[in-house]
Amino acid sequence: MKACERNEKFAAAWAAACEAGDRAAAACRPAAMIVEQHADMTDDSSPVKRAWIVPGGPCGFAWISIHPANSSFGLWAKKTFGLRRSYGGGLTISSKFSPGNSLVQSLALNEAWCHAAVESLRASGVLGNARVYAESRID
Repeated sequence: MKACERNEKFAAAWAAACEAGDRAAAACRPAAMIVEQHADMTDDSSPVKRAWIVPGGPCGFAWISIHPANSSFGLWAKKTFGLRRSYGGGLTISSKFSPGNSLVQSLALNEAWCHAAVESLRASGVLGNARVYAESRID
């Protein structure tokens, strides 16, 4: 397969993965988080002075990891998105990377986007020896 054909397949697989991620994020309904300020900040049993509802749930980040960075898909992603090797090796693409999506800070939405995008990439059959998976952390 010629490099330009392979790159076109990678681009189509990435576009489909972004669409799958956007659909998953749109369908996700995060559980709201309640934040409370107690009268005595060191005693959770003290009366609650104020409370806030965070509709998107806990804040956090999610990303797609690509290993190895020198796989065909990794090299394409590096060139296409200007990625650098991540601290733990491989490459990472943030869930907010997809144009037009507005996942903001909701951990649940970011995770939904990444997991759906990863499943789409795996199903596309273009990854070769590349391993892709979703990772996340609470903020």
